[in-house]
Amino acid sequence: DPYPPNVNKLQHNICKNELDVTVVESALGDSEGTTKLSCPTGDQIGSVGITSSGSGVETDLRTLDNVINQNNYSQPDVMKLDVEGAEGLVLGGSHDALQQCRVVYIELHYDNAFGVSTTDYGYTPDEVLGILDNEGFEISKFIQKPGQAIIKESRSS
Repeated sequence: DPYPPNVNKLQHNICKNELDVTVVESALGDSEGTTKLSCPTGDQIGSVGITSSGSGVETDLRTLDNVINQNNYSQPDVMKLDVEGAEGLVLGGSHDALQQCRVVYIELHYDNAFGVSTTDYGYTPDEVLGILDNEGFEISKFIQKPGQAIIKESRSS
C-alpha cells in the first residue's frame, strides 16, 4: 500500500494479529518510477488514486513483477485488485505474476460514479478484461453494481 495512513493501520493490524506479512510501501503500475497519490479527505482512506496535479503524496511506483522478483517472493496463486480505476496499469506490470496465478478478483471501476474509472488511467473496461483474457483467464463470476463490477476471473482449463 502506498498511502502512509493505510500503511500505519496495516502494520498495526499485522502486529495485533501476529501475522507474517511484509508490507511493500509503493504504488503498483505498468512501469517503475515515482508517482503522486491524491490525498483522501476524512475517513476515506481507501480512496487513494494517482494524480497529475501538484498536490498529493509522492510515492514509489513499481511493477508487481519487479516487486516479486527483486524480493524473491513466491508468485501469487490468487490476486485481489481494488485499485480505484488503475486496474489496467497494475495488470500491465503483472505479466509474470499472472502466469502462475489461478484466480484474480477485481473491482473494476467502469464509470466515474466513484470519482474515478479505468478510462482515467488510459484503459477501457474491455481492455482491462482483455489483459486477463490474453493471460488465459475467463470470467467465472460477475456482480454488477452502480459504477463498478466485482469480477472473479479464473484460469481457463
